[in-house]
Amino acid sequence: MRWQWTAPAVIGMLLFVLQRSEAQTPQVKGIAHVAFRVADLGRERGFFRDLGFEEAFSLTDAGKPTEIFVKINDHQFIELYPAKDVSSPLGLMHVCYESDSLQQLDSLYVARGLKLSSVAKGGAGNLIASLHDPDGNLIEFTQYLMTRTAISSSSRNTCRGLAILKIAESI
Repeated sequence: MRWQWTAPAVIGMLLFVLQRSEAQTPQVKGIAHVAFRVADLGRERGFFRDLGFEEAFSLTDAGKPTEIFVKINDHQFIELYPAKDVSSPLGLMHVCYESDSLQQLDSLYVARGLKLSSVAKGGAGNLIASLHDPDGNLIEFTQYLMTRTAISSSSRNTCRGLAILKIAESI
């Protein structure tokens, strides 16, 4: 019988291990999120709600959700993306690690013979860079732009359970 990793099993294992260990690279603080492509976004939303997690926020296009962020804690999320069509592969899309400075992380990785992509602003408004591992898997790195203590209550958006500065009305 072949073992199949389910999304909750992978997430649980990753978060358990990371919360009990120190980051091995000084500029990497831990896992920021794991992203999954799913067949039915509404069904997955309900599943994670039943597990006890809340939806932090979602991104939409023409009123239709294109990405849902499920809050694990103030720094860790699960991203859920809908399959574009029936041929879209389902499951793990990427893992994203949190860094205090993508610029310093890039310098460290260049010294190790690695090269991050150009830094860009992601859909959630934070800085994102990426690279591929030797097997071609996407690895992302994010730098959160604001901290909980730096944001006054008047500048918060409507994300449930989060203190995130709203950068713009649309992206």
